[in-house]
Amino acid sequence: MKKFHHISSALFSLVLAVIVAFVFFYLIEIRKQKIHSILSLDLVRAERLIVDNFNHTSSLIRNINMQIVNSSFNKNRINQILYKFRSNPILVETFSWTIFSWSDRANKIIVDADNGIIDNPIDISDRDYLDFVKNKAKDNIFYIGKPVIGSTSKKWIIPGGVGVFDKRGKYRGSTVIGFEIEIFAKLIQKNILNPNVSVTVFKTSDQIPILFSSANKIEYYQNYQPKFDSKISDLIKSQFSENEIKGYIEIISNKKAFLIKKLSEYDITIVVDYRSKAIENELWNSIWSRSIEFLIIIIFAGVIIVIIYKKENSEKKSIINLKENAEKNNNEKTNLMRIISHDLRNYISSIYSLSDLVLNDNSNDNNDKIISFKKCCKIIKYQSSEMLNFVHDLLDFNQIDREVIDLNKLEYCNVKKIVEMMIYLNGNLSNSYDLKIIKVFDNKIPKLKCDRVKFKQILDNIFTNSIKYNKENGEIKITVKYLKDSSQIFIEIADNGIGMTQKDIKEALEGNAHKIDKSEFTKKIDSHGIGLPLVKKLVELHGGLIKIESVKDSGTKVKLWFKIEGELIYPEEKNFNCEISSILDEDDCHIKQEDRKKILIADDEEINIFVFKQILRKTNYQIISARNGLEAINLVKKNKFDLIFLDIWMPEMDGLKASKVIQDFLKQNKMNIPIVFVTADDNLDTKQKIIDLEIKYFLDKPYTKEKILELIKQIFYKGQN
Repeated sequence: MKKFHHISSALFSLVLAVIVAFVFFYLIEIRKQKIHSILSLDLVRAERLIVDNFNHTSSLIRNINMQIVNSSFNKNRINQILYKFRSNPILVETFSWTIFSWSDRANKIIVDADNGIIDNPIDISDRDYLDFVKNKAKDNIFYIGKPVIGSTSKKWIIPGGVGVFDKRGKYRGSTVIGFEIEIFAKLIQKNILNPNVSVTVFKTSDQIPILFSSANKIEYYQNYQPKFDSKISDLIKSQFSENEIKGYIEIISNKKAFLIKKLSEYDITIVVDYRSKAIENELWNSIWSRSIEFLIIIIFAGVIIVIIYKKENSEKKSIINLKENAEKNNNEKTNLMRIISHDLRNYISSIYSLSDLVLNDNSNDNNDKIISFKKCCKIIKYQSSEMLNFVHDLLDFNQIDREVIDLNKLEYCNVKKIVEMMIYLNGNLSNSYDLKIIKVFDNKIPKLKCDRVKFKQILDNIFTNSIKYNKENGEIKITVKYLKDSSQIFIEIADNGIGMTQKDIKEALEGNAHKIDKSEFTKKIDSHGIGLPLVKKLVELHGGLIKIESVKDSGTKVKLWFKIEGELIYPEEKNFNCEISSILDEDDCHIKQEDRKKILIADDEEINIFVFKQILRKTNYQIISARNGLEAINLVKKNKFDLIFLDIWMPEMDGLKASKVIQDFLKQNKMNIPIVFVTADDNLDTKQKIIDLEIKYFLDKPYTKEKILELIKQIFYKGQN
């Protein structure tokens, strides 16, 4: 037993030793990879700095040489060319070259960018790169030479140049330049990210160290006596032999780390070195810190496993519940889509059948035909209006579901007038149910700042519900008051219809009105269960409050409160019947016109233009039409219009682009013509584009005579709000 115990202890110790050794070597490898990443990054930065300097300079010299060839090698012209390419002080932070000089074929500098034409030419024939430049001049190669003291700058430089042949193929000289080694070293030092990294630059062919740069030290070539660590020189000599010169070398170990890269194009070698002592210190620090982390991970791993195990069952139950809820929601959406598709088919079917009836009426009795025709058209109009309202509500309901619905342009609106218009426009519907409409309005009601379209939508949804769910010969009472104490506008729409239970109210506000039992209500109702959630959201967007009070079989009251902020603005008192008549173009209050106003209508659909002209045929307006944006632009340039209607979606050029061109033309000619966008697009992005173009008006399709005349009146006679 004792022997077995010793064997178990030995095996455990062996396994533990293997694990520790594995972790140790793993951490060493991780650290080596990190050092390699650091060196690679600094190598790339150093290489980019050097290559960018050389490439940029090479490009400039080639440009200079082309101009020198075209100047016929005239000294004065060469002087002017070189002066243009002087070193810009702004570039000192990025580039390290000094000035350009021109060396003639005798290797003497005769023109200098700073000193101009030199009376006593400077002999530079001892520089090793000139022979290469002369021999390779036809190849247009930029060659780098050994470090020298600059002939004019008197600083240690890396010289370089490109030779020039004339048009007859004769060597005429070279454009030369020097890179200041000290500035080069400082630029490299500035670009080194890690303080433990140093960069050494060699002349590859001669293995001459040019510069050494680290975080706190800079050395560079002086008197051909390198002042560098011998290990780097030995490393270069051992790795770059005459017989085999590799392009890239990396040496990463526990005690030393180098990356070496040769830039063949410029005969330059870069050595990136990681400080040896730093490698050892960081390695042990890494081992200790990782070991502590490893122990902490083991301790917490056990705790996490226990927690996960305990939560597993509750999470499974949650997943099951989520799945059941998802299936329930899918079933509800399926039912809603079934109801929607059924109602849409009913609308379209009735419109189609009535249209077919009108088109195929072969009756000989003209009076009977006219009566039948008008009756069919009234029903078609009613069904179209119902379907349009349904589609608008459906789109807005979808925006609520995606949480993207928002208010558009806010303006001060006459609440009493909007309510009066709502009652008037729904008159046919309320008359069909023989309902009595009772109005209780305060004499003076201030204007409300709101989105006019969405505010009408709120009232229209509530009012049409009161009509549809009312009893025969019932009544609807509409109250509009200004509450001075709370500075609120109060609106109440009350009916004595079928009413709802508290459960029904909750279902209706959640968009589930189709679930409410209406079996006792014998009258057929066009309702889709999406109106009240939309109303609630639109009221909240206006900062208002909605409250529904209802009793089964007794009726429903919908109460609205809207806060008025700032100064009270009261509308002008007007005869509403006169206003309605003017909107409908009736005789008792016709729109006054001093001149025959000219209106442009741009739409690619012939039927839309026909409808527009039919609506305005009894007015005194002159109507001109265009089929696309380009035609509209040409007509605007040739005619003086009082109003322009632009359809958004047209071929060749759409309304949005055309409006921009027209607006620019109007500004140039100091003209101001109102533009109205006509669209069936209810997308918020499209409305935002209209707002961005600073277009004040737009007309939704389909439009009615009342809508168009009301809009024209609003534009031409702004005083009537």
